[in-house]
Amino acid sequence: MFQSSLSTFHNNINSTIDSLRATSSRISNLSGGPQNLSTSIEHINSRIQTEERKLVSVEQLGRRTDDFLRNTMATDARVSRQINQNREDVFREFPHLRPPCPPPPPVVERRSRWSRFWGSIGSGLSRAANWVWDNRRRILTTGLIIVGAALAIVAVVKTGGLALVPLLAKFGMGTAKAVTTSKIIGGVAVASTASSSAMNLANTWFEIESSAFHGIRNTLNVISGVTNVAYSIGTIFSAAKGISTRELNTMKKLRFTPDEIQTALKQNDVLRANGRHLMTMNDNAAGNFGEMLTDKAMRQEGFRRVSLDVKTDLTTGVGQRGIDGVFSNGSQFRIIETKTTVSSSTPSLLKNTTNDGRQMSSQWVHNRLAGSVSNEVLDDMVMRIGSGQQIPRVLSHVPRSSAVNGNVFNLTFTNIAEPSRNVMTLLGETAQTITVASPNFTLPAINLLLHPTSVAIPAFQGR
Repeated sequence: MFQSSLSTFHNNINSTIDSLRATSSRISNLSGGPQNLSTSIEHINSRIQTEERKLVSVEQLGRRTDDFLRNTMATDARVSRQINQNREDVFREFPHLRPPCPPPPPVVERRSRWSRFWGSIGSGLSRAANWVWDNRRRILTTGLIIVGAALAIVAVVKTGGLALVPLLAKFGMGTAKAVTTSKIIGGVAVASTASSSAMNLANTWFEIESSAFHGIRNTLNVISGVTNVAYSIGTIFSAAKGISTRELNTMKKLRFTPDEIQTALKQNDVLRANGRHLMTMNDNAAGNFGEMLTDKAMRQEGFRRVSLDVKTDLTTGVGQRGIDGVFSNGSQFRIIETKTTVSSSTPSLLKNTTNDGRQMSSQWVHNRLAGSVSNEVLDDMVMRIGSGQQIPRVLSHVPRSSAVNGNVFNLTFTNIAEPSRNVMTLLGETAQTITVASPNFTLPAINLLLHPTSVAIPAFQGR
């Protein structure tokens, strides 16, 4: 830049000198001769000399400047070569000389559609993680509310709202009232829990300041707590008594009387207290145990006992030679003989009698049925046989070895089949033909009886 300005200044001086000389020449040629304009010419010549001295000075300055620049550039080159040879050593010794690193120019990246997609996914996950961290307390509170509400609601739904029925029946309340009361308490517990949980969630996330809102929320929380505690007491009582949800549903569907519910509770107490002793108890006690276990299994399968000689302990009614159990689900009947044995084999369990043939044969059942059920039940059975309905006869086998820690027992229900033939008239009614598949033992052809059937007794037995 300096060299360019100096060159321009040099050219301007030359132009000035040329102009002055031209002027001096023209003045000398004017009429009258130079005598008249000698003074003007002298001044012009003096100015020309001054400009020529300036020109010499400018030329000298230019030469000195050129020399300085050449020397400077040569010095810079020598220093640059020396620095390049010992670059890092110099920068370590003189860190202030290290030039700043400019940011790299932006790279224009051409990414595929999938790359952009996964990039957006990564960005979204990062934002989500930041949001979760910022709201971690609210999220934890939300989780606790939802889990607590879910557990409370599931406890009611799983038991069909019937968990309080055994407890209420124990205090003498009729089955219908006990079912209604239990369902009302369970329903209120579900509704209040759902409503209070929704309001608690809303308050957690939106911090509602309305006093009316908080008044309603607190009221629902109290109602939810009270009803859930009450229902939990019923659930604990039913579990302690060994009443399963399937038994509760049978009690509700078939409208068990308070006495029937009490009978079920007593049987479950005996089963729970003596299950671990099944292998060592005497045959009579084991027989009663097996009949009570069959009763429980049938309740779980949706049947109620309609025969009269129900067992509720290990000593009452031992040695009876009637039908062990007649059961009904309201539309079908089952006649069951229970055998509790050390052996796990079933075909040889039914014995021949002197006057009535083999146990559970048509003759044997005919001669004992009237003394085993009420007249009302007997009339119902006769009517169903008269309409062509078959009444399966079933062997319930309870192997003592099937007891697992006195808690779980495997029962085998097997249909007792006879050859196709006309059987004896049942209590004077028209004889019916019973068609069976085989003269031997067969698996039941009904859905409600399973083979084998497992019956679970609560694990905490008495001594």
